Amino acid sequence: MTMAQRTQPHDMAAVTAAQQSLTRLKDVRVDTALPAEERLRDYLNQIRDPYCFLCGTTPVRIRFASGEPDLREKLKMYFLRLER
Repeated sequence: MTMAQRTQPHDMAAVTAAQQSLTRLKDVRVDTALPAEERLRDYLNQIRDPYCFLCGTTPVRIRFASGEPDLREKLKMYFLRLER
């Protein structure tokens, strides 16, 4: 799978229908002995599509809205709210 294919949005109905072809997260192994770049490459090769995979029997689809704060900023805002 190419990087372009990995970043394309998925239709959830299609995701549910194609569950058998999705990678199960429990089957992905991270080799901590590898350097970070190789570890990431190995993870991406194993997961095939980091935006669409199975967690147990549940299909997971990850999408990010354009123009919205990124994950780092959202987590920062979340933890700042917890401190109050």
